[in-house]
Amino acid sequence: DSYDHAFVLYALAWAYKVTGDKELLQTAEDTLTFLNDDLRHEFEGFKEEIPASSKYRRANPHMHLFEAAMAWMRMHQHDGMANLAQECFHLFQKRFCVNGLLREYFDDSLSPIKRSDNAIDLAVEPGHLYEWAYLLRLYEQLGGEESEAPAIMEAFADQFGHNAKSGLVLDHVFPNGGSVLHPTSRLWPQTEYIRLKLFHETPEDDEHALAMVERLFENYMTFDGNQPGYWKDQLSVDGKNLIERAPGSSFYHILGCFAPLLL
Repeated sequence: DSYDHAFVLYALAWAYKVTGDKELLQTAEDTLTFLNDDLRHEFEGFKEEIPASSKYRRANPHMHLFEAAMAWMRMHQHDGMANLAQECFHLFQKRFCVNGLLREYFDDSLSPIKRSDNAIDLAVEPGHLYEWAYLLRLYEQLGGEESEAPAIMEAFADQFGHNAKSGLVLDHVFPNGGSVLHPTSRLWPQTEYIRLKLFHETPEDDEHALAMVERLFENYMTFDGNQPGYWKDQLSVDGKNLIERAPGSSFYHILGCFAPLLL
């Protein structure tokens, strides 16, 4: 699974920085080799998984490969990972970004799907718009190529990607800005909004980020007036908790949203 291997590479970048253990470096090299030899798609990019269980391909695994590769660029000046980051950037520019907006699902040749039995498959995810915008800005900061897409995606998500009543980032909207049938808001898109706004380092954006931090605590981390340290995962448009169990993966987003303050 390309998504899982992206996080292996990301974890190894940090583990190698902390320990300097050459075995971790070798494991990362082996993982990159496996990615290039076994998970590389015959057309472009990387396979979703082996064996394939879906007819669609996603931008999402490539986004996290982009993130992991940049961690190696930033901390270890690794040429192979820099090449991977550049490849993911070019895939975004050439395939994933359509009329200025990231699309989620693609056919085998990485053309965006045009119809689906599930209308959500044709929507865009404001959380991913913010996430890609942050990563593209970071890539430029690391000496990579520039892109106009971050500004376009951020502006679209700011205008169309929020619940008008609560201010929370929505899970899905359509590319024309239209609302989906049953709007929801997961926790993680809020954190991607926070991270991008903090990255800008302007008083106005800091204010927006801190306001969202307050909404995050109030809506996702408060239970009967208390904040016990765990979180809800997804809320309805009127703020009702929709899922009894919340994934641990949200912690990655919660910690990551403060990265501009820590790194």
